Amino acid sequence: MTNALYLQNTYQFSCTAQVTDVKLEDGVVKVALNQTVFHPQGGGQPSDVGSIRLAQSAQLKVNFVSKDQTTGVIWHSGELVDRTHEDLELLIGTEVLCEVNEKERLLAARLHSGGHLIDIAVAREVSNWKPTKGYHFKDGAYVEYEGNFPEQPSKSVLAERIQAHINELTTVGGPVTVLQVAPKEAIGLCAPFPLAEQLQSAESVRLIGMLEGNPMCPCAGTHVQNLASLQGLKVLELKKKGKAIRVRYEFSE
Repeated sequence: MTNALYLQNTYQFSCTAQVTDVKLEDGVVKVALNQTVFHPQGGGQPSDVGSIRLAQSAQLKVNFVSKDQTTGVIWHSGELVDRTHEDLELLIGTEVLCEVNEKERLLAARLHSGGHLIDIAVAREVSNWKPTKGYHFKDGAYVEYEGNFPEQPSKSVLAERIQAHINELTTVGGPVTVLQVAPKEAIGLCAPFPLAEQLQSAESVRLIGMLEGNPMCPCAGTHVQNLASLQGLKVLELKKKGKAIRVRYEFSE
């Protein structure tokens, strides 16, 4: 299992680590570490990118990070620079320096937190939409809900009202809370939304919360520290996508 430092601090962009495993698959080098600041792709959030500085000035340009859900090992995939693919096993046990692309990390955190804030703004206007999915990528971010559009107001007016709530909340600001709690406590903090069955048997559950009185949400993503960091969040469109209602969004700055 890899120690996931990104869960402890969104704003930690580098760390030292030891190589625990390495492999070559279809020309792509994959490195596992004892700990990492790299967030793997998952939960609707893209993976971090950056570099891992190896011995003798070599480095791995990390373009994709994934987590083995069975073993908990996080794999860093990419291209080797200034080193051949020969004797890769010699890297095991060596100390390396991990460096996440700071700009991409912060954008991913804003987009992910922005999706959670939209949930709150939507709930203030429509009480019967159930959050079901989030896609927090910069090329077309959206959140989806189970439900139907009300007869009134129109989609455009509803979008304006949701935007008004977002503008108010990001102007006033407020802390984004991260908790690690037992499943029994998580059930109460997430109510009225049910806790996923697989999380009910977990050792602990990581929750994200915004604004006192709102349900918290299980999440393993990176997030901003304060809602003020989400200024510029803009709702682009509300539309029906199959049986789901999709709210598309972006940051204007």
